[in-house]
Amino acid sequence: MVRRARKVFSSVASRMEARRLLCAVAAVFLASPACILPLPCPKARSGQVRTVEGSPVAGADIRVESWDVSMPGAFKESLVHTSFTKTDSDGRWTVPGGATLRFALPVPEMPVVADELTVQVAGMAPVHIAVGFRSDGATVASEASTLRVTWDGPAPRSVLILPAFGILVGAGQQAAVHGGGLIIVGRENLGVGLRGELGAGINAASAAAGILVAFRPTMPIIGIELNGRYMRPWSSDNDRRAEWAPEIGLDLDSWRLTIAALGSDVLTPLDQRRVVVGFGWGYF
Repeated sequence: MVRRARKVFSSVASRMEARRLLCAVAAVFLASPACILPLPCPKARSGQVRTVEGSPVAGADIRVESWDVSMPGAFKESLVHTSFTKTDSDGRWTVPGGATLRFALPVPEMPVVADELTVQVAGMAPVHIAVGFRSDGATVASEASTLRVTWDGPAPRSVLILPAFGILVGAGQQAAVHGGGLIIVGRENLGVGLRGELGAGINAASAAAGILVAFRPTMPIIGIELNGRYMRPWSSDNDRRAEWAPEIGLDLDSWRLTIAALGSDVLTPLDQRRVVVGFGWGYF
């Protein structure tokens, strides 16, 4: 009897300790004004390479280097990413966009990534173009060359693959952490994709998957999620059963609001479901 009591007490104490830890983590992150943002790296761009006479240059090598820059002044700090491509028969080139997650404070001097284009043709002087740098008030700087380069064509369609992670309070779990991933296909101002996650909370484990619509997929982020959620309690008591829910998620930068209607079955009528609200921090 004494051993059993000790075992029960140990189990209860362990659960209370886990609860305190989750609540402490949630309090720290929710109190933080910082954000995790996907910064363009590189930014989706297209353009054309021509001679001074206006003839297109085919087969020109295009290198795009994405640099971490310090503000103000936009001075180079570290190389983040490098992309390579070539011009087609009309001298046109395209670089799909990418993104890198950064921890930042939402202030004007938050981390910035700027691109530098290098165009090289055999027998001609290369052209270096700094796009997005603010040094000396100039956004473009190039060496003397017989090449003429444009980089202001329509933004191409890009595919972004990013992790999804964060913490959430409420949502029928008191507090929970989640991790997963998302893929977004779109252009500069609008993207559509898929999102999935696995979560572990105080009351239950969960899994969710759905469709994500992102306005301006790279900074700042406004997203709308339409998910299906499955939540299974840690306990197998009769009054704690697995639940299913349609879920709406609203994302702004690193903040996330979810509204789910939990029911005992996928086809449970709406008037027999319980509505739970969650609020959290992370990235989608």
